[in-house]
Amino acid sequence: MTMASDEFAQGFRLVYPDGYYLHGARFPSGRCVLDDEVGGLVAAAVDIDHLSFRRPGDRIEWDGPAPAASAATQEEDPDHDRRG
Repeated sequence: MTMASDEFAQGFRLVYPDGYYLHGARFPSGRCVLDDEVGGLVAAAVDIDHLSFRRPGDRIEWDGPAPAASAATQEEDPDHDRRG
């Protein structure tokens, strides 16, 4: 089987306005999964813009530079950086 990309999956946090967050991973294909430490894996989507757990006012914090594939995410998080 030939891989389409040499990229690694990239971690992120989906952070809600109240400070609660879910951990996630974005795969080189663009597909994403979310994990809740209490509830386990809670969502998967074809890309980050289609995650069912997105809410108004939430933001994505990337582990490193944001991938170029998500225009909506870039508008929400124009710094595209890792927050500490």
